[in-house]
Amino acid sequence: ANNNCGNSTNKTLAINVPPTLTQSIAINGNTIVCPASSQTYSVSPITGATSYTWTLPSGWAGTSTTNAIIVTTASIGGIISVSANNSCETSSSQTLNIAMHPTPLITSQGDTILLSSNAPFYQWFYNNNPINGETTKLLPVKKTGFYRVETSPDKTCWVSSLDLPVLVT
Repeated sequence: ANNNCGNSTNKTLAINVPPTLTQSIAINGNTIVCPASSQTYSVSPITGATSYTWTLPSGWAGTSTTNAIIVTTASIGGIISVSANNSCETSSSQTLNIAMHPTPLITSQGDTILLSSNAPFYQWFYNNNPINGETTKLLPVKKTGFYRVETSPDKTCWVSSLDLPVLVT
């Protein structure tokens, strides 16, 4: 400060400005999941971030303020998003679209049952008992009863078709 009588001594104040938050490249985690399964999603740590805000699809459960979150899925997919925060700003959101592993459909075609699913792993059942040795999507029907199939994208979770009643004459 200056006036006719003189000048005051200089005063300084150190200001710490957090670095600008840069967006992470991608959310890591499964993009096709089973209902009611536990899943982990994460982003690489962002320099200067002090917390993260996760937004989950409707009905999903999980909370975290770190760069990773463990969630329990619901019966529908949706978009998961995350943004990084510090005392000065919030980064733009990174998003990942999540789909549910579809319920497999089976249909009767004469003396065979056809699985219409592209899932790489499946298991056939007859009256709730596994049918071992059947490795094709066409199942020969040999007995009257209830047939179903369970499919999986990765052998970590399985989704079951509805029972298909078949009458062999």
